[in-house]
Amino acid sequence: MYRALRFWSLLLRGYLAAWSGHIVLCDRHPIEALAIRPRTSRSAAWLERVVFGRLMPWPDAVAVLDAPGEVLYARKREHSPNVLEHQRQRYRDTFVPRGARLISTINGVDAAISEASALVWAALRERRRW
Repeated sequence: MYRALRFWSLLLRGYLAAWSGHIVLCDRHPIEALAIRPRTSRSAAWLERVVFGRLMPWPDAVAVLDAPGEVLYARKREHSPNVLEHQRQRYRDTFVPRGARLISTINGVDAAISEASALVWAALRERRRW
């Protein structure tokens, strides 16, 4: 719960700006913990899913940059290709069913930026329809 409250305090300015009509972009968002944070117990995993998945407001749009584990490993070498591929699958399993859009980074930076920009503008148009 402490972690969720800490995230809430950090994001409060962003939520207030979004609720007042501004566009807010986050490089990372606390909901990311649903996909990558290792679960220590079933009860902790359940509590985390409830807090981050149900109580914390979900962003208007979620873009997940996507590339195979081998490609990510070649770029940064932070984790093994297997670990990166496992994380990739967790992102897909966690966010795609909730409306996230996968943006391939294989086609180059310009293509990924174009697709992400289109997603942001579509979310803005949708919000203004309310």
